Parts: sequence; C-alpha cells; structure tokens
Amino acid sequence: YLNFYEDGRVLYALTSKPPHEVIPTFLKVKSTNTQVKSTVFGKYEIQKDLVTVDIEHPWHHVKLFLRVLKDGYIGARGRFWALSFEKHLSSGSNNFDEYWSRDLVQHEVPNEPFRYLRDWRL
Repeated sequence: YLNFYEDGRVLYALTSKPPHEVIPTFLKVKSTNTQVKSTVFGKYEIQKDLVTVDIEHPWHHVKLFLRVLKDGYIGARGRFWALSFEKHLSSGSNNFDEYWSRDLVQHEVPNEPFRYLRDWRL
C-alpha cells in the first residue's frame, strides 16, 4: 500500500491485509506523524507521468517506478485515477545501478494497473 503526501513523502506498507484493515493504520500514522511497525516513510518524485518511489527499510532499499495512466482503466472514476508498475527493484546496498550493483534484484510486476483508493480521512 502507498499513501502519497503532498510534501514528497510516501507511506509504504507491505502487507497482505485488505484495505479496510490498513486504512486505520494509515490514519494512526497521519494523526501522530510517526511510523508504526508495519509502515515505512519514503520519498517520491513525479516527472510528467512517471512516479519514482524510494523506500528505505533498515535491512533493504526498494525503488518503484510507476506510471500514471492518463485515461485510467475500466472501473476507474475518471482520468489519472490509475497507476501501472513499470519496474520494482530492491537492493541491500542501495546501489541501483543496473550494470555495477552486485545485489540488485528486479522483481516481477503485475500487468494489471491498480487504482487509487480514495478515503476522505487520508
């Protein structure tokens, strides 16, 4: 799960829980402005329609490349309401150079786009 903040921070939670169980966790983080056990703050940048997300766990670094889909997809409510995964990388050393890194892992990404979950409390 990703929760984007306007100041360039992103809250990241890697869990198999359904959204109705994750939203209270995100609300707690938002109200206290501190991470809880299952979440990590990262940074994101947007250039045109490409979103780069950098997340640093104590044991590993994650980099996500996402694309904002202009026309969304079936089931999305309007334009710019869906993201697709372009690339998902991880590295223990935080070296994401695809040629020189010795511990870079490129993970498979889903083909299906995912949409935003809107919750007015977030």
